[in-house]
Amino acid sequence: MAFVSVGVHVPQNQAISPIDEYVYADYMMQIPERPVVARGDLTGPEAREDLICLGNRGIVAPPGPTCEEAATAPSSEFVMEGKTSADIYTPLYFVTTWALAQPLVAAGMGILDAASYVGALWLGLALVLLWRVFRALRVPDVVTVGLGALLVASPSAFWSSTYISTDAPSLAVGAALTLLVLRISRGRNGMLLFAVISVVGVLFKVQNIAAVALGALALLLWAVGAALTGDGPDGRGRRVARALVSRPVVTAVGSVVAAVLAQGGWLAVRSAIAVGESADQGTAMPLTLKGLATESVKFLSGSGLDPTGGINGTIIGVAGVLVSWVSVAGVIGLVATSSRGSIEKSLSWAALVTSVVIGPVLVLGVSVVTHYYFALPTRYGMSMLPAFLACAAVLFSRSRSFGVGLAVAGTLLWIASLTSS
Repeated sequence: MAFVSVGVHVPQNQAISPIDEYVYADYMMQIPERPVVARGDLTGPEAREDLICLGNRGIVAPPGPTCEEAATAPSSEFVMEGKTSADIYTPLYFVTTWALAQPLVAAGMGILDAASYVGALWLGLALVLLWRVFRALRVPDVVTVGLGALLVASPSAFWSSTYISTDAPSLAVGAALTLLVLRISRGRNGMLLFAVISVVGVLFKVQNIAAVALGALALLLWAVGAALTGDGPDGRGRRVARALVSRPVVTAVGSVVAAVLAQGGWLAVRSAIAVGESADQGTAMPLTLKGLATESVKFLSGSGLDPTGGINGTIIGVAGVLVSWVSVAGVIGLVATSSRGSIEKSLSWAALVTSVVIGPVLVLGVSVVTHYYFALPTRYGMSMLPAFLACAAVLFSRSRSFGVGLAVAGTLLWIASLTSS
């Protein structure tokens, strides 16, 4: 499904994505000569030509240079005064995707299309990991197919996997961490890998800290829940105290700290190599209590929705709404119905709490670093989607007829989405 969707949509994507693909493509085009772009750097002529000649999907181009003038026009005639805004990211996503795209480039394909096709690998990896999550939760195949198809048809998959996008690894990061939470809770190996993926995931994109926090909280709640419901000669207080210093909890807390420190290290490097001021994206606004409250209810219901506000065709938009409904129903439903002390209960509570808390935390963190606030896009919660869908999968598995209906509806919706873009 991942390879078919990407293979169908990429050739249809004539204009570049409005979700920052202009600066992402510029980053990719400068590798290997310059594998890291610095704060204040200007975009190159190739990316500027793509922006003007291909157009920015869904955005009416302001008066400016023509296609013939794009490569030589002054920077002042381009958005953000010609500066890049991709300097906030480590080179990890760009270098990895560039390397994976080289066989297609060697075959004669341009880097813009070749890197877009690599989205199939990122999405395919996410789906395989999500399938492993569902297997670990004993989810029937019909539910697995239905939810998987729904995810592939959604705007989240479309925008992150058929264009050059730093969101591309987010679903895979979230699915991997969810799988490791399940493995650790069942006494299997996975603690070191949880820490490694937490750090690497955040270095791919800082917003993936949401999935790290969700997984860490799930492990903490599971350890405490097991201590409270367990038997033994010691009292509950002692059991809880031991749980709080157990290896899973120490791993969970240490992973969050390590991920934050890794991102802090990148910020230090970014500051040291800066050649100028950051690009002004025109998104700054005052930080208010109302703004923080809005961010707290954004991700659970919005992570699957169209991040562009409705550019997609009707079918993909419908898939996004259904993913949103499934996420809300799955998380809240499992919180209410799962057994006390179970990993399902811990995962669902962690998903609910993290989805509410992570928005304000990210806003405050960004405000401290950049000294301004902007409304967070719902796609910043994408790394939590695998956990949301895992909760839904467990809940929906309780009715075979519902599972069959979900499989049929999800598959038909995915097939229909191939005709929509």
